[in-house]
Amino acid sequence: MSLAELEGERRRTLLAAGLLLSSAGGLSLLGLSGREWALFLGALLALLAQASIGSFRARAKRALVVPLARALGLRYWPERGLSREEALASGLFPSPDRYEAEDLVEGEVGGIPFASSDIALYRRVRTKNGTSYERFFEGVLYRFRLPFAVEGEVRFAPQGRGAQVGWNRGLLFLWYGLLAFLALFAALVPPGNGLPLWAVYTFLLPFALVPLLAWSQRGRGLERVVLEGAEFERLFDVYGEDQVGARRLLTPRTQEALVRLRRHLGRPLWGAVRGEYLWLAVENKDRFPVPLLRPVEETFEAWKARYREELLEAFRVAEALGLEEEARRRGAFPEGA
Repeated sequence: MSLAELEGERRRTLLAAGLLLSSAGGLSLLGLSGREWALFLGALLALLAQASIGSFRARAKRALVVPLARALGLRYWPERGLSREEALASGLFPSPDRYEAEDLVEGEVGGIPFASSDIALYRRVRTKNGTSYERFFEGVLYRFRLPFAVEGEVRFAPQGRGAQVGWNRGLLFLWYGLLAFLALFAALVPPGNGLPLWAVYTFLLPFALVPLLAWSQRGRGLERVVLEGAEFERLFDVYGEDQVGARRLLTPRTQEALVRLRRHLGRPLWGAVRGEYLWLAVENKDRFPVPLLRPVEETFEAWKARYREELLEAFRVAEALGLEEEARRRGAFPEGA
């Protein structure tokens, strides 16, 4: 489908959705006067409008990404994605109960091979109504193959988010809120059996430590690394097998490249350097949004400029790692630096 044909479809979709939503709004006002059928019909028309918009966006995305990848010298498979095993090889994710991936893009940037895809990871949750799946990560995973292999492993994550994604902060706050309530209740209403407050608090202490112990297991074998870059430290926490090895990888030049990438993305960013690979996971990143109010050609050009810039910013991280490794091999840094 050509850009002109897509533009014609966009205009038709916009007109149809506008008419449906206008009718839905009028019926909703009529329903406020007591006509329940009008509310029902208005809701149905609004759903039809949303379905029409969603269908167009899906078709437009498929039609635009193929020429976009071709224009950038990349390869694109809409139905494929990085496998579950490849995602877990990054070390950034706990093993999910369900895994989804699509929109695989492969190619080279600056001579460095890369692959990326949209992924979603779910954990199984048991409720009184049965079993459901809760999504704990949705975003984009990048894999860059470095021209060298590193010893050990280094991970970086948004400040306070842990060495892996997927920590359920809502449940954590709920758990500690419950413990705080119980502690306050014990202080205001002393137990009738004569137990002192210190005994009650001693009983509650192990329950307060359980989430912290679970948190510590998520980065097993890695220790928190303190770096000197103030701006980098405000954005990221770093974990490594040892302090020296982490500092050798995340030099000021590499930190600067990561800060630039994080600012460009405007989204939480996790990363890992393991063996020959640099992994980057961007949370809630829709690489190919299709705004209905923008002409198709403008959307295509905006995609091309933004995605090229995004890849170049990610490449700068891999390039910085390579430059530091090359400098070490030439002996520019003293051994152990």
